[in-house]
Amino acid sequence: MRFVDLFAGLGGFYLALKGLGHECVFASDIDPELQKLFALNFPEAKHLIHGDIRECKSEVPSHDILCAGFPCQPFSKSGSQDGLRDKTRGTLFHEILDILQKHRPGYVILENVGNFERHDGGRTWAIVRESLGKLGYEVRGTEHVTSGGHGLVSPHHLGYPHSRERFFIVASLEKLLDDPFPKRDRDRMTSLRDIVQPSSEL
Repeated sequence: MRFVDLFAGLGGFYLALKGLGHECVFASDIDPELQKLFALNFPEAKHLIHGDIRECKSEVPSHDILCAGFPCQPFSKSGSQDGLRDKTRGTLFHEILDILQKHRPGYVILENVGNFERHDGGRTWAIVRESLGKLGYEVRGTEHVTSGGHGLVSPHHLGYPHSRERFFIVASLEKLLDDPFPKRDRDRMTSLRDIVQPSSEL
């Protein structure tokens, strides 16, 4: 399938979907340094990386999957927490909606900070879910996927030695499973010691 990687950063979505055999047809990030790193990390895709999505939205081609780690600062505990009211970053979600409305990709994968689900008393997540629903998407978030109703997913839940809890959203124009997310163990802890070869064996 053809996918676009918006707010691409270092290319996490690119790496994951390319590894699953999908084709990237467009990527964007507003930060020139991150654009350079994306091109350095993925030289085969350096011609795909663009800048500010507000200025290059018309260049997005047709695609089957839209991925976006849209700016988290408006929702982060350490940020302003202005959410969708943030006039510079919070409104970028509406750029995603414009692209979805134009191209109608079958699948959407979004991620944001752990505080996203609870931001503004849950109203931000409700607006996002409703907005995607109005475009015909069935929507699932990770709010109830781990024990205790704590809806964050981190690499260490899946056996990787890295803790970075994030809130994920998937949407589809087709019927979604009740839980379309990979099985995970909230109490699982993997350390570098578990995967790095002991120095005595080097």
